[in-house]
Order: sequence, then C-alpha cells, then structure tokens
Amino acid sequence: MKKIGIGIGILLMMAAAAACGSAAPLNNNPSTEPPAAQTTEMAAAAEETAAITEEITITEESTAPETTVENADTDAISGYTELLDWYYQQISEGWSHYDQDMGDYGPVTGNRPTSETERSVSYLWYFFEKPDITKAGYQVLDINQDGVNELIVGVTSDCDDSATPYDLYTLYDGKPVRLVSAGERTAFSVGNGVIADGGSAGAATHISILYHLKDGKMEPFEEYTYDGMKDEENPYFYSNEPFIAEWGGYDFQNRTHITEEEFEHAFDKYEMYDVQLQLFSDYKPA
Repeated sequence: MKKIGIGIGILLMMAAAAACGSAAPLNNNPSTEPPAAQTTEMAAAAEETAAITEEITITEESTAPETTVENADTDAISGYTELLDWYYQQISEGWSHYDQDMGDYGPVTGNRPTSETERSVSYLWYFFEKPDITKAGYQVLDINQDGVNELIVGVTSDCDDSATPYDLYTLYDGKPVRLVSAGERTAFSVGNGVIADGGSAGAATHISILYHLKDGKMEPFEEYTYDGMKDEENPYFYSNEPFIAEWGGYDFQNRTHITEEEFEHAFDKYEMYDVQLQLFSDYKPA
C-alpha cells in the first residue's frame, strides 16, 4: 500500500497516464459527455498536471489485500461474471459493437446508470487508443469489508508496472452497480474503507473527495481542494460538511484553510491500495 502526499495521489495517475500515452483518468458523477479527443488538449492537461505534481512526494506504499483472483475463483467474482464476459467481448472487438450514442449499458443494472443518456463505462475505453486484452484487466476486492466484493476494471501502463482504473463497481441487490468512472482529467483510487475521487481543472485548481461505500452508493465525507484562483497565498482548503445541493448532487460547505503540509499529508491516515489487475488475456469467458 502507498501513502501519497499532497492529499491527491489521484494526480499521479493522471500525470502517469498522460506521460505513458494512455488516457488519463474524477467524476463524482460519471460524465455523460466525453470531451473532444484532441491531442493538443491532452498535452495541455499533461503539462498542467505536471506543474502540480512536481511537489508530490511518495512514501512507502502497501499493496491491496490478496483479492485479485484467478478466473477459477468463482466465489470472488460471483455477481460479476456476466459483466466481465461483456468487457472481455467489447475489449476483444475493439468496442466496435458498443453503441456509445444510444447508451449501451451492457449487463449493468441497479441504480446505475441513472438516465438514458448516461454511459455505462468510462469513455476512455473507446474514445482514445483502445487497449487489447493483454493490456486490460480487472481486480476484485472488498473495499469496506462488508462481505461484498467490488470490481475494478482498468488498463496497465506502457512504461511501468502500474495500472489505471477506469471503472468501479459494487453489487447491490446482487447486481452490478457502477460507482464511478475515470476521465481525461479525472481519476479515482480505492483504499481500506474509502474511495477517493479527484480531478483537475488546470494547474491552479484541483479537488479530491473521499467517500464511504454504503448500500451500493458512495457517500462523501471529506473534501480537499487546491484553489489558487480563490486564494493565491494560501490555496489549500478542507471541509467535512457535505450537503445535497439544489442541482441534486453533493457539495461541501464551510471550507476552511489548512496548511500546505496538512494538505500534502491528507491521505496518510488512509490505507490506499495499488491497483493490481488480472489481465483479460488470462480470463476465460463463460
């Protein structure tokens, strides 16, 4: 496991993905409108993220529990078999049969997707370079230790042993429910009892929200914000007061200043996991 400075290890994934040529992954509500796939914008995003991540320091990190499973371990992937088969087919076929405009939800049910226009997977799968089954995989782990396994689906890096998660699922009423997906300037990570979802709007602004997982939904409890546009001298803010905003989603109120050191070590108290994927090239669909 790793403990990551700056309170947003997420930004590391965004920078690494941009540098290695894979689409960089926050969205506390998965985006329904994929951005234009323009290399200039992605290059700019990488430069902006690099400007932030220059100050990031990483200490010793730990690995997730031994919950990455062999395909034969049907108990661990119980409830996800149809979804994994669907991913295997889509990735094997280069997403050629995925109807992104009409909303192809695959076998995902439950409380996601929430509308006819919401996509069932991250657009990173099909909007940019499409990974094959030797570079895409999955991991099963119980984030909140409630006896229900969560599923991460993502891609491996071209330049090291790391992996980037694209989609996160849990089971609700025995059916797969998508919790969060990654995007160009957004990313998520998971840890012992927590899900961290964060993103950047540029070098001067980024945000990370911590969630607990309960009854098939992510419930926010902390927010860490870097906002150089709001306060150039002390751009670090914290809030633990989420509320439901008029637009229907969560927001935070009563943000207070914290020090740079507090911001950089915000995640030290949480056990954040490395993503360790089992490749789809080793997967045996039903």
